[in-house]
Amino acid sequence: YHFVGYIIVTRLRKLSEIIKLSKGKSKVDFNKDLTDIIKGELKRTKKVEDNKVQQIYDLDAINYEDDRVECQNLLLLLNVQYFLNNSSNNKFPFDLYKSEFWSVEHINPQNPKDFKTVGQIVKWLASFKNYYTKHQEESNNIVEEITDLLEILDHPENINRKLSELRISKDTNEKLQLVTEKITNDLELHGIANLALLDRSTNSKLGNNIFIDKRKVVLDLYYSAKEKGVFIPECTKDVFTKNFSKE
Repeated sequence: YHFVGYIIVTRLRKLSEIIKLSKGKSKVDFNKDLTDIIKGELKRTKKVEDNKVQQIYDLDAINYEDDRVECQNLLLLLNVQYFLNNSSNNKFPFDLYKSEFWSVEHINPQNPKDFKTVGQIVKWLASFKNYYTKHQEESNNIVEEITDLLEILDHPENINRKLSELRISKDTNEKLQLVTEKITNDLELHGIANLALLDRSTNSKLGNNIFIDKRKVVLDLYYSAKEKGVFIPECTKDVFTKNFSKE
């Protein structure tokens, strides 16, 4: 059920091809053929710089900007495998999955360029200042740079001000761009570790908010899923509740 469902919704094979593949086979042999199809997809490669060949699904290399469809397929497989490993007789609800349009959501927001107010940028910068202070060695420079930016931006009259109305110096603007770039690179915000599977409607509700604000929306929808008619995948819920350990 799970492997057939996954192969169909990711369009690795047509249903007619799977039926043909199953003819005259034991369940064990058919199951092996299905897993081989999925393994074959996970081994797919592409050419990168200097004509080098790279595995698309390499966890250190796959990213939102270049491999969005593959990121979605991988996150779906994670959720399907969750049901195989942890949910006894429960089955992944492919009917709910098929009834929605899906997208890949950044757990930590990817870039403040999409923020609408200065207050959103301030919260974004403050959250990463907190992260660097706690978790990163030799991060004094960026902590100082973020602190400088917060001193300029974090004022009551700025909180609800539209970005288009903000007037900052060229130097401050350049510093904001450099800090944004450094955060994106350091924390690999486009990498698979910062991505989760969500339907487009829920994704649009989360917008570009910081983690703690997204978490509140996701959990509210998850625990009232039936009445609100949404489907929050289990692994998406787990990442927002921090159920996954560092290991």
